[in-house]
Amino acid sequence: MKLKNIFNFDREYLRILKFVAISAFISVSIGFYFGAKDKVYIPEKYGMTREEYIKFMEVYDSLLSIHIKELDSDSLIVGAINGMLSIVDDPYTIYMNFEELKDFDESVEGKYEGIGAVVFMGSDGYPTIESAFKDSPAEKAGLMPLDKIVSVDNKDVKDMTLQEVVNLIKGPKGTIVKLGIKRKDMQELLYFNVKRDVIKIVSVESKLYKENNKKIGYIDILEFSGNTIEEMYTELNKLEREKIDGLIIDVRKNPGGYLHVVEEIASIFIDTDKNIYQLEYKNGTIKPQKSLIKGKKNYEIVVLIDEGSASGSEILAAALKESGGYEVIGTNSFGKGTVQTLIYLIDKSALKITHQKWLTPNGNWIHNKGVEPTIYVKQPDYFYYAPIGFKEELKYNDNNETVKRMQLILNALGYNTRVDGYFDKNTENVLKSFQKHQQLETTGTLNEITAIKLESLLLEKINDEKNDLQLKKTLEILSK
Repeated sequence: MKLKNIFNFDREYLRILKFVAISAFISVSIGFYFGAKDKVYIPEKYGMTREEYIKFMEVYDSLLSIHIKELDSDSLIVGAINGMLSIVDDPYTIYMNFEELKDFDESVEGKYEGIGAVVFMGSDGYPTIESAFKDSPAEKAGLMPLDKIVSVDNKDVKDMTLQEVVNLIKGPKGTIVKLGIKRKDMQELLYFNVKRDVIKIVSVESKLYKENNKKIGYIDILEFSGNTIEEMYTELNKLEREKIDGLIIDVRKNPGGYLHVVEEIASIFIDTDKNIYQLEYKNGTIKPQKSLIKGKKNYEIVVLIDEGSASGSEILAAALKESGGYEVIGTNSFGKGTVQTLIYLIDKSALKITHQKWLTPNGNWIHNKGVEPTIYVKQPDYFYYAPIGFKEELKYNDNNETVKRMQLILNALGYNTRVDGYFDKNTENVLKSFQKHQQLETTGTLNEITAIKLESLLLEKINDEKNDLQLKKTLEILSK
């Protein structure tokens, strides 16, 4: 599990600022605060009046010295910081202590232990899945964008910070974490047992397709990390040596990454002086970022996106769509149209703060809307099915959502039965037939072994390229 990637780490642009945080000027001022309020001096750059500072210190000292609970200064300072952030009401602006910052840096570089999902804090106070990496434990378990995490190992996470929840989900490779999930349009909670693993992301993969006597290259960009540019050139050069007639760029389930990486990759395919994106600053100033490389290729390009394409992947898709004139196929992307930067604080903690909007080359803000594909193609319904979430054995005459999820998966696998959640005799017979074909004990009841087999076979079907309607459409277009 990782926090949402920021994608504004261009080293020339990153402002590595050290400033005196609240904790610092508390330690400096506390010695002369009492009985000397008229001597308090607050530098203008902090934007805090003398009265506001004194009020803060009065509350701080009263809690520390009078409250019945034993309180420590660090907890109060962090609480004050998080209180300010709650007023901002921005899920992408967060405070990280030293250890959290270390974990964050490791995750952005593409190697860490966890479940391989990107999360942000939803406006309702629940951590929310933005994207699950391809082939990650999270994806294999069936987690989807906008799934809300309501519990971790049966602990309610409603009043926890995002980092506290992430810390609960992290753990040694091979161990299991149980996630309680609220999925959109479903009344009943879903429970996922996710097996943790080392998440080491090779950020670019490629292959070559041959369709109708044409060579079509395929590049899958999983995220925009520190090694993505080098990997991108390596894989693209390999394909271009094959003299490809077309190229598919797949950013489905890509959660973003470094902004300067996105810029360089977009420049490979977009002509000089055309916009890649635009930045809108707090004062309303808009600054375009243009391609600096003569990048128009002599072959057609199609981009694949889905609801898990976020941040940097949306920048790339929008750039190729609007400035490159290329087709974009799939479903609307996630819809994150803001830019974050890191401000390093005096005690080696950091504030990740939203400071800009990004706009598409034509000036569109896709926040909470996503990039619209030029050709809308939705995957088969079973791509979006929830796992069974086995809790107890189910049998004839049961009637609930778990039965319905089992019935949907049976139908997806070619075993026709009703899908309304009622476990009738036909459902029992169909389940027996499935168990017999899979050489399982033929009970006609849903036990844990049967549930696991159903889920694994569904995942195999989802991962089978011949069922990928979005990829099929791109190959059809490029092979004409």
